[in-house]
Amino acid sequence: MPFSLAILAASLWALSSEMVEDAFVDLSYSTLFGWANLLKGMALSGMVLLGILLVLVRYALGEIGPVLSYIKIASAFLLVAIGIYWLIASLGGGYRIFDELNEVRKKATSSRSLLLVTQLTMVEELEIMLIVLPLVLSYHAIEAGISTTFGIMFSLAVAALLRKRFERVLIRRFRYFKLVSGLTLLIMAALIFFE
Repeated sequence: MPFSLAILAASLWALSSEMVEDAFVDLSYSTLFGWANLLKGMALSGMVLLGILLVLVRYALGEIGPVLSYIKIASAFLLVAIGIYWLIASLGGGYRIFDELNEVRKKATSSRSLLLVTQLTMVEELEIMLIVLPLVLSYHAIEAGISTTFGIMFSLAVAALLRKRFERVLIRRFRYFKLVSGLTLLIMAALIFFE
């Protein structure tokens, strides 16, 4: 497939917003579990997800050719599902990330385990993978790579620049941020589906 500027723009927004949210969540986890446990948990969860992905690619590559057009459609529907979830979460009483963090804070007082932080960071990494994977499966790996690289740099820059104000800024605008991200994922799904 040819390079698509529209898909690049949509994936830039979707991945950047998801990674800014993840940066906020990871900063919160660092205060709960400590930086060492957070980094170990992120590395472990990344290795698990990468291992699963490598096994799927290794054993599915030979079988994937005949059904590639169906995979492209399924990828578009996956993006629609994530986009609808973000829309519902942002419109229906606000996004619940802050409630989730309070729940984690309660669990952290009783157990500061590496297993818990690995599980929590795996959820964050899985959300990113669920945005990148449909792009790659629909022949937009270049757009996915550019968007992922930019998203990482952008989220780290925002977190570093805002530091302590990061949570206050995010709390006030997070609902709208996710609303626009949900719409962007729906647009990206339509672009992939109808190309």
